Amino acid sequence: MWAVGCILGEMLLTRPLFPGASTMNQLEKIVEVCGAPDARSVESMRSPFAQTMLDSIVAHGRKIQLSDIFQGSVSRDAISLLEMCLNFNPTKRCTAEQALAHPYVAEFHNPDDEPSYPYGPIYITIDDNTKLHAPDYRDRLYKEISKRKKEMRRRQNTEVGNNGQRSSRGDTADLSRS
Repeated sequence: MWAVGCILGEMLLTRPLFPGASTMNQLEKIVEVCGAPDARSVESMRSPFAQTMLDSIVAHGRKIQLSDIFQGSVSRDAISLLEMCLNFNPTKRCTAEQALAHPYVAEFHNPDDEPSYPYGPIYITIDDNTKLHAPDYRDRLYKEISKRKKEMRRRQNTEVGNNGQRSSRGDTADLSRS
């Protein structure tokens, strides 16, 4: 959802929202707009590398408001959606479903035509010290999705075998028990 916020911001601004000359410079620009994350937010990132990088950033003066960046050129709803996406704490960012239901995109929102993912959140374990290319990230994501689908099919087949019929939960069996 962070990426969605960055892309939306760039589309609305017609230039990158956080243009940085280096990783650290870009992080400084993010902190200028989003504010320095508190300890709980940094911990939620589950990255010692992020902690080290953020510790080396010195906050410069007051936080720049998104509304100041866009200078009234976008609606309050657009700013609201950006703020919901651009939260340092991943657990406090909006979900895809929440973003789709946001007033800014209400005219495009059609729950009957929007995919849902019954398999639960997908997490890919990646070491911060390992640099990967986009195809590598994509391959890891596809493998994790494929693995999750196989688990789901296995559970459904087990339910059919145990009950002699498919569970009343149908194709969206509860994965929270795993």
